[in-house]
Amino acid sequence: MRNFTILNLALYSPDFSSNFGESLLKLGKELKLCKGKLVVCFPEFKDWMNIFKINDIPVEIVPIRRVFDFNAIKLVVKLVKKYNTAIIHTHFGIETQVIACISKWLCKRNTGEPLAQKIVWHWRNPIRTEIISDDAKGIKKIILEIKKLSGNLFYRFLDRHFVTTNIVISSSIKSMLLKRKLIPECKIEVIPNGIDLESYNVDNVEDIRKSFSISRDTILIGNISNFRPQKDHFTFLEAVKIILEKHPKSMFILVGDGPNRLKAEKYADSLGIRKNLIFTGVQGDIKPFIKACNFTVLSSFYEGFGNVICESMALERPVIATNVGGITDIIVDNENGFLVPLKSPEIMAEKMVRLITYPEEVEHFGKNGRRLIEKRFTIQIWTQSIISLYLKIIKI
Repeated sequence: MRNFTILNLALYSPDFSSNFGESLLKLGKELKLCKGKLVVCFPEFKDWMNIFKINDIPVEIVPIRRVFDFNAIKLVVKLVKKYNTAIIHTHFGIETQVIACISKWLCKRNTGEPLAQKIVWHWRNPIRTEIISDDAKGIKKIILEIKKLSGNLFYRFLDRHFVTTNIVISSSIKSMLLKRKLIPECKIEVIPNGIDLESYNVDNVEDIRKSFSISRDTILIGNISNFRPQKDHFTFLEAVKIILEKHPKSMFILVGDGPNRLKAEKYADSLGIRKNLIFTGVQGDIKPFIKACNFTVLSSFYEGFGNVICESMALERPVIATNVGGITDIIVDNENGFLVPLKSPEIMAEKMVRLITYPEEVEHFGKNGRRLIEKRFTIQIWTQSIISLYLKIIKI
């Protein structure tokens, strides 16, 4: 077996290792076992990335500011030549996708050699116009339809001429790509995200209830998500108000930060529920917060996958979430959690009341969720699926 190098190109640098960083680290370690080398590229260096260097996985800095970022393209071309790259694997958005395609073309044009022959696009989210077009009206809808049409043509051209394989993290993203006829089905591989179960041993995760003066008997419900419009915290808060009318001593913990946090806090004030809420801000390790909860809730308009759902289930906590996107690949309704319609605080509250009322159901759902993660969504399964794909497309 000959040596080969994979260049992973990311659009942003997470503040913490997160599931993305942990997955790349595991991938880099496993690639070495089959004579592969992983090179990870981030727009800026963060301290947690030293873990890659400790494990002899090169970290390269490639700032990306726009779709046609020619400085970034020059850097990627340089790295492709430096490492004799076999595959460029892109993450998070059209910027990395376009840069990879142009870099491949330039390498071949300038050297005449088959550097970076293969490109893998990793679809972790749907195209933005696919999410918001249903709510658009009038001129805005016309503009979005024009963007869709031009975007379709652009993606089809790039995929046909430059891309070897497309990885999607859920069946819903695959359906979206097929619906828009962007990519033929034969070029799509569904590989869901995976988590490292070794760090999700319930008995070894810290108990943080004491830190917030919350007794063991108090019902604590979690919402763990960034405060972005997509997450629709407002529906969750409306459901909280309904819950508190029946269970006034319940507490709710909201973990995360973002542009909508202040709006959410003000909305909670207007609903008269602020004293029952804890806003923690960003947390580097969310496991203790999940463990502290009886169960968690996710009210998103859309999720490409929903890592936090897997993390909750790994800690044997059931999840109530909206019936959208990749969420439906993870939650089996009435088996390991509940699926609820979009913008339906009454139904969301109804399911929360059920789990509050029947703690034995929480335990049963929690065990089911953990078994599902062990069977389908571990980091080991993810890593082996990615490596198998690499070996397949470079024909080693």
